[in-house]
Amino acid sequence: MQHIANNSIVKLVHVVRDIEKKVEAFTALFGIERPEIVSTTPPAPDGRAFIEFRGARITGRVKLANVPMGPVVMELIEPVDEQSPWAEYLRSHGEGIFAIVYTVNDFETHVYTMGEKGMPLYHLGEYGAGRYSYFETLARLGITLCLQNLEKRF
Repeated sequence: MQHIANNSIVKLVHVVRDIEKKVEAFTALFGIERPEIVSTTPPAPDGRAFIEFRGARITGRVKLANVPMGPVVMELIEPVDEQSPWAEYLRSHGEGIFAIVYTVNDFETHVYTMGEKGMPLYHLGEYGAGRYSYFETLARLGITLCLQNLEKRF
């Protein structure tokens, strides 16, 4: 594979310090229904669902809300744990758009292609209904690239 097989953005990941305030700001400005704010829990210890960040398993707890913005979802994420890509971004850059997300098939081939292009995977989440991955693209693209695959895994 020479390139990513899908160029349609499905989600923007926006890292925030206070999700309640940001949800209120987005819903008031756009006159949209308030989305549910979800607090994630660590993956079950069975090993099937997991989150890896820079080679180590983490709990990856966040508060998140998916704000529908036409064909794209704005995923607001407030990190709870200190060891996560979202907390790392918040410490280094402050609040902002952290990642753009594309849905792909043939996940492993895409991960390999990104590595071959000098943009290796540094974060992987496996959660049964799919998986997602962040790549070292910030220096090259100015934003983190996320690929997700929505095939049921277990």
